[in-house]
Amino acid sequence: MPDVTKNLEWQFIQDLAAAKNLEDLYQLKVQYVGKKGLLRNILKSLGTIDDQKVRSDLGQKANDLDIFINSELEQKKLFLENQVLEEKLANEKIDVSLPGPNPYKTLNKRHLVPRTIDEMKRILVSLGFEEAIGPEIEDEWHNFTALNIPETHPARDMHDTFYVDVPGKKGDSKALLRTHTSTVQIRYLEQYKPKHNEEVKFFSIGKTYRADHDATHTPMFHQVECFYLGANITLSHMKAYAIKFFEMYFGVSDLPLRFRPSYFPFTEPSFEVDIMRSQDKWLELGGCGMVHSNVLKNTSPLLKDFQGFAFGFGVERLAMMKRGIPDVRYFFENDIRWLNHYN
Repeated sequence: MPDVTKNLEWQFIQDLAAAKNLEDLYQLKVQYVGKKGLLRNILKSLGTIDDQKVRSDLGQKANDLDIFINSELEQKKLFLENQVLEEKLANEKIDVSLPGPNPYKTLNKRHLVPRTIDEMKRILVSLGFEEAIGPEIEDEWHNFTALNIPETHPARDMHDTFYVDVPGKKGDSKALLRTHTSTVQIRYLEQYKPKHNEEVKFFSIGKTYRADHDATHTPMFHQVECFYLGANITLSHMKAYAIKFFEMYFGVSDLPLRFRPSYFPFTEPSFEVDIMRSQDKWLELGGCGMVHSNVLKNTSPLLKDFQGFAFGFGVERLAMMKRGIPDVRYFFENDIRWLNHYN
C-alpha cells in the first residue's frame, strides 16, 4: 500500500509554512491531530489491514508522525507568540527621555490654590486695590521690627521659625522666610511719597511660612493682605471693605459676620473677623485693624498725619470654608483625584 504517512507529513509541512498566526496554527492542529483529524483516520484504519507486519509498520510511522506534528506545532507556536510580543513592544515603546503627560494640561484643570488666588484678585481689583509684591526671604526689620514687633516682643514666639543663610549678606539682621504678607506694607510705604489728602490702596498675596502642621495649619500657606491709607480713613471704611469682600467671595449678601476684639502688634484697635457656619457656631476668617501709628513712623515721617486699615486672611482657609474641605493638608498631597473632585 502507498506510504500515506509520508504524503501526510509533506502536506503538513506545506500547511505549517503557510500558517501566519495562532489561529491558523490551531486549525492545523485540529486538522491533523485532532480527534477527527487526518492522522487519527490513519490509526483507525489499522484494524482493516490483515498483514501484521504492514499494520505494525504503519502504526509505528503514524505514532512517529504524531510526535513530529505536535513538536512542530509547539515550535511554531512559540515563534508566533514571540513575534506577537515583539510587535506589541514595538508599538507600545516609550521614550523615557521625553517628559510624561501633564495631568493638569490634559485635564484642563488648575489647582484650587491658584484658582482661588485669581478669584480674590479679581474681587480686590474691582474694589479699587492694586497688587504689590515683595520677597519671600525677608530680614528681621521688615518682618518684625518695622511692624511694631521688637526683638523682646512675645509675639515673635509664634513667628521665630525658618531662618536662612543668605550668601553675601552683611549686617546683624538675620534672614528668614516671611511669616506674613504684612512685610509688603513696609516695603511699599518705604517707597511711598504721599501728597496732601492722597490715598493709597493695595493688596499683597503670596506664600508665607510658619512652623505649624495640623488639620488647619501647614508650614507653608498663602496669605492675602489688603491695605488702605489716607488722611481720613476710619474703622467704618475697614468694616465696609471687609464685609463687601467676603460677600463677593462667598456669593452671599447679608453674610453673618462679626468683628471680635483681638490683638495684633501692628494694628490698634485690632479685630478677628468671624463667620457663622451654623447656629451659634462661629469660625475665624482672618484678622484686621487700624494700622498702628508706630508702623507708619517706622516707614516714613511723611505718614505721621495719615491713618489707614489692613485686613488679611489665609487663601487655603477661605477655600476650605467655601467648598467644605475638612483638612488643609489635602491641598498639598498631589492627589489627582482630589484635584478632579474640586474642579
